[in-house]
Amino acid sequence: MKIIYVATSVIPADKANSYQVMKMCESFTRLNVGVELIIPVRFGGVVEKRDPFEYYGIKERFTIKRIFSLDLIPFQKYIGHLGFWIQNISFSFLTLVYLIFKRRDFIYSRDRFTLFFLSLFKKNLLYEIHSLPNKIKFYDKFLYKRVKFIIAVTSHLKKILIKDLKINENKIFVAPDAVDLKIYEQIKESKEDLREKLNLPIDKKLICYVGQLYTKGKEKGLGTMLMSLKILKDEGMRNLVMLVVGGKKEDFKIYEERAKEIGLNENDFIFIEQVPFTEAPKYEKASDILVIPFPKEKHYAYYASPLKLFEYMASNNPIIASELPSLREILDKNNSILVEPDNPEAMAKGIKKLLSDAELAQKISEQAYKDVQEYTWNNRAKKILDFICAE
Repeated sequence: MKIIYVATSVIPADKANSYQVMKMCESFTRLNVGVELIIPVRFGGVVEKRDPFEYYGIKERFTIKRIFSLDLIPFQKYIGHLGFWIQNISFSFLTLVYLIFKRRDFIYSRDRFTLFFLSLFKKNLLYEIHSLPNKIKFYDKFLYKRVKFIIAVTSHLKKILIKDLKINENKIFVAPDAVDLKIYEQIKESKEDLREKLNLPIDKKLICYVGQLYTKGKEKGLGTMLMSLKILKDEGMRNLVMLVVGGKKEDFKIYEERAKEIGLNENDFIFIEQVPFTEAPKYEKASDILVIPFPKEKHYAYYASPLKLFEYMASNNPIIASELPSLREILDKNNSILVEPDNPEAMAKGIKKLLSDAELAQKISEQAYKDVQEYTWNNRAKKILDFICAE
């Protein structure tokens, strides 16, 4: 089988979608699928001039083809959304020209506009959906009907596609995101040794969040996390430190100001800029509690299948997460502490419960690690292949 994966992601970059694309291509390759990844030539957002296989720790190599595009996105603050449209249209058109001469069984993509453009001319399209637009346009409906199969990352996405958009349920497969367990298995250092290497405090309880601080301009719950820390500090739990790994300097400044406004000081939190995906697991394993404080907002509640969720589970550390439908598809009371979203008191209570009950913390950590064994990139790719080849 030959799959051509078309992505508009900047590669290499410190974005979760770029990493996810590379891991899926690697997993398809490992399953003896011929994979060619087509990406645009981009000038903005590239982390550094590095081999993408090395940057993401990819062992199974596949073909990467870069297609020229008029990348005006770096100038978006001057020309608005015009830069996005020019880049996408130029990339989509030149990709179509390139595909005229390519043999393949399927074209796979998670990029809405590019796949719509290709769907006007090509068949056997696989659309991996990670969210739905706020307003469904005519071309969205055309695309959903035109593609051969849809891969949805949550069951709720599938339900919406069936109920609201009348998509045939037999063409939709649910495949949550996944994790590379080997990255965690290769970390042999103790929690104390990891903290020493990462320059983290040895004598503090670290409450950790890993990832970007915003998605599509929406906060991811760090404000709730800060408020919960303040509550616990006021109750006398002075040895707590909030560790945030990811985000940009300008985002950190916003939360630093908010922390000071509510009475926290600079010793109460540690902000570390984005680290490579292969390094983030060390921070997770060095922590005491891992938090997903997502707000009760449509995207997070129904569409989110965050990579950090599966990475947290693989770390063997206890998880506290907002009780949202999307997260409940993976988490439950046996493998995590679920709390009311946007509720600092509830989060503080959950943190306090875990810190005071070592047996509970160990129990849910072990169950989460056991549960995540199913959610590997290889398993995900295999299930998708089984589904699309079932015909």
